[in-house]
Amino acid sequence: MKKFSLAILVLTVCACGSDDDPAPISEELLASSASKTWYLTDHELAGIADFEDQPTCIQDDRWVFYSIGTMEQNEGPSKCGPADPQVYVNGTWELFPESKTLKLTRSTIVNFTVSKLTNNVMVLTNGSDKLYFAKE
Repeated sequence: MKKFSLAILVLTVCACGSDDDPAPISEELLASSASKTWYLTDHELAGIADFEDQPTCIQDDRWVFYSIGTMEQNEGPSKCGPADPQVYVNGTWELFPESKTLKLTRSTIVNFTVSKLTNNVMVLTNGSDKLYFAKE
């Protein structure tokens, strides 16, 4: 009976442990070996999705993370105005895997919580703001 109880306890602990371990995040997943381009697929503000209400020229914007710690936001395939610059934000980034924090320094410093970061999907949160990205 003791062996049976011990076996159930071991199986329970092992099963719980594997589900609770989040996938590690890394600079390689964010920026690859040289750069990685991400595009926004959805946006929520205070739990309300507003991405589909945005014009195409905003929906197709790109965030490019370079492995050297710089980043840019650009207009993507379509610009909102013909005179708009292709790159409208330059900055730097720092990733802190232990705290799952992505610090972007542009005109201001914004700290995002990295809710998910895989090779193809990234989800960033900042307060009630939630940004969903896919790899280009």
